[in-house]
This record gives sequence, C-alpha cells and structure tokens, in this order.
Amino acid sequence: MKRFAIALITIGLVACAGGDPNNVDPGPNNDNTNGNTGEDSCRDLDGDGFDGRSAGCSTGTDCDDTRAQVNPAAAEVCGDRRDNDCDGMVDEGCDAVMDCVDADGDRYGVGPGCFGPDCDDTNPAINPGATEICGNDVDEDCDGSDLACPENCIDMDGDGYGAPGSTDCVDRDGNVLTEVDCDDTNAAINPSANEVCDGVDNDCDNVVDECPLSGQVCDMIGGTCQGGAGSECENNNDCAGQFLTCDPSENPKVCKVAEDGPCQNINDCVDGLACEGNVCTGNFCLNSPCNGNAPYDVCDRQAGICVECPHFDSDPVVQDAACDIDGQQCVPGGWCAFSDLIDNNSGLGLNITTDEEYFWINIWMADCWLFTRPNGDKKMCSAFEVPNNAITMTENGAESAYVDGHITAELTADENDALHDIWGEGFFNRKEIDWKANPQPGTDKEYCLWYQPGGFLRGETLVLDKCENFTP
Repeated sequence: MKRFAIALITIGLVACAGGDPNNVDPGPNNDNTNGNTGEDSCRDLDGDGFDGRSAGCSTGTDCDDTRAQVNPAAAEVCGDRRDNDCDGMVDEGCDAVMDCVDADGDRYGVGPGCFGPDCDDTNPAINPGATEICGNDVDEDCDGSDLACPENCIDMDGDGYGAPGSTDCVDRDGNVLTEVDCDDTNAAINPSANEVCDGVDNDCDNVVDECPLSGQVCDMIGGTCQGGAGSECENNNDCAGQFLTCDPSENPKVCKVAEDGPCQNINDCVDGLACEGNVCTGNFCLNSPCNGNAPYDVCDRQAGICVECPHFDSDPVVQDAACDIDGQQCVPGGWCAFSDLIDNNSGLGLNITTDEEYFWINIWMADCWLFTRPNGDKKMCSAFEVPNNAITMTENGAESAYVDGHITAELTADENDALHDIWGEGFFNRKEIDWKANPQPGTDKEYCLWYQPGGFLRGETLVLDKCENFTP
C-alpha cells in the first residue's frame, strides 16, 4: 500500500535521480533478516526487516517501505484502508467489525469507523463534506442553515464573481464580493485567478500576461514566465538559459550564471565567479558560504549553489549518507527526501475505475496540500521512480481521474476537499497545480512534487516538475 505516513509527509517526500530502471541506485542493506539475496538495489527504508518492492529488487516483499507497521508479517488493521499485511487486499475480513452505522452509504454516520456524524443519514448528498446549494431550504453541508442566494448576482460561469452590474455575489463563507468578472463565460477568468501566459487577461486587472517577478517576460511557446541573468525567480524553471540557476542566497532570489556560462559582466555570474572573456570562470566552492550552514552545507560547484547532499557524487551511498533522516535519499539537484514508485501495478482491491497510479498521484497531491501547506514553507512532498512498465502520467489523466469521479469512493472527506482546491472544482476553488512535466517511464526518481507558497502577485500552488528545478 502506497498511502504515505503523515509524519513523513510533513517533512517532505522526495526521491533520487536515475536513468535505467534496471540499474537502480544501490544502498546499504546488509543487516536484513528477510532472506535478502544481496541485490544491490534492495533496501529496507522503514527498518521493519523487509525489503521494499521495486523494479530492481525482485525479492522485495514490503508493499509500503515508508511504514514499519506495513509488511508481510503485520496484522490487517480494520478501518485504516491500507493493505497492512501486503496480501493485495485492503481491510479484508473487517466488514463485521467496522464500527460505522451509515444508512445512506456516504461514509458519514455513527461510530469511529465513519468520517464523521451525518445530519441526514437517509440522503448521501447531505453530509458535512457536501457542497451547499443556496436557496433550496436544504442544509447540504450540515452546518445548521441553508445558504441564502444573492438577489442581484449574475454569475453565468459559476466562479463566484458576477458580471458587471452585479452587487451582491458572495463567496462560500457568505462574504460579498466587491469585484466583478471581466469574462462571465469562463470560470478560469476572474479577479482571483492566476495570470498565465496565454494572451488573455486571466485576473481581470486590465493587463495581459503580466509576470509576477521582476525581470520576467512571458514565454508564449512554453506558456511560462522566464527571465535572464538578474531577473527574480522562485525555481530554476524561472530562469531562461542552460547555465542559469536560481540563486537562493539572494533576497529576493535571482537568476545567476553558473561556471562556464556566458556573461556580460560580473553581476551576471554566481557570487565568487568572475566574468572573463564573456564567460563566468572560477571555482565557487573555494570560497563557498555553504560550509557549516546546515541543512544546505554541501557545495555544488557546477550549479554554484549550496545544497543538502552531493547528488553529483558517483557513489549513491555517499550521496545518501549526507541525508540525516533515516531512509531519505539524495535527489537530482541535491535535496534529501523520500521516494515512491509509480509501478502500474493493480489488484489492491481499491474501489476505483481508472488506472491505479492516477489514484495514487492524486493522494500524493492531497496529502501535500493537507500536511505540508499548513506550515507555509516551501517543501518537497514526494518524488517518483518511474520504471519501464509504468504509464506516462499526464495532468489531464490525473485531473480526469478525480473530476470524473473515478476515485471518489476511496477518498476521505479531507482528501476530497484538498483535491477540490488543487483541481479547481466548485464555485470558489482555483486550480492550484502547476504541472510542468509528465513523469515518463524509464526515468527513475526524476519527478518531484513540492509545495510553493504564495508571493507577490502569485498564488500558492503545488509544482510537479523535474526534481533538479527545485530551489529552497
């Protein structure tokens, strides 16, 4: 079972770079007691005595190597919706002991096995997780009252903002929205939307394709804002150029040219390098500010930045040894975190009607939103090892799995609420996923999901991209 432990999610779940899934990075695993045959790629990340299943470990039997309580020797726990004993079934034999009296089947009712109490157990459309409908004299969300409908609000696209002339459109909490919609035929266009590079005024401020960070311009081909040396940035993706890196030592962060990259003057280069013959030269690590500045105390000479672990070292044992939390690995770019496998396996008994991996990627996103976002810090949440037998994971596929209801039966109320926000479902929900890259088969542990806090003119979001494009 691949649902993550909350304790791991709160510190960020990430993975290592790779290439050929048949040559997975080796790691220390010399004291296992489960019959390990000595394959270099076998690991017991959670220390429960069982190697995790992976494309490069044929003897691995642990179906969730992030949880010590989940392994082939564990007992099935009723009500947690996990395959605790790794037999391919979830909560088997638990029907008689699941303590939840739920007459309408919406998972709300009486008992600790329910999501919570239900104010009307005869109607599955009425429960604390339901969406309230105004003016129908029905309390769908069990908050004790019906939502009053506005009297002068024309909202044709259902995004919560009314057309010009509307005076009392309200948000989900009943607050009157003073701004009006500049395009009431498109729910993605309204005063609270994020501006994107598409030739349209998405946020209704009468400016088209403005970029949130100084020095950036819209790249209409790629559909993103990017800038050259000296422009502000949040991630390496914001910097347009092969040798540019988003330097986190600056405040605000700016794009700088790393060693051997082209420059016009010394200000273009990472601090510590010189611009000689229009090329940034020198050795950033000789006068590195990284030493002793944990957790970013490893110097990456090529990128010209301080990182957590030496991802550039050829020995994966050395890479991972720099990560001080047990079980973490060193991912591309030099960041320590945990990993998970997109293996295209099925048959876990889940009540879904789509590819199983689309369910899991939605769960990873929901958990990131629920457990990393409240801290408000930029943080890795997960990274994905994609072996050759996996499918290519696309944004449309992942969104459709949720929006079309293919995975709803397996979601908790909190997960459903989080995915409402992430995919922009509902009247007042904005799409909060910035899906920059589609995880491809055969590219082990290259794709990371992280939480990106909001900033000037930029809303908070989850970013799915190559791990190397993350900056702290």
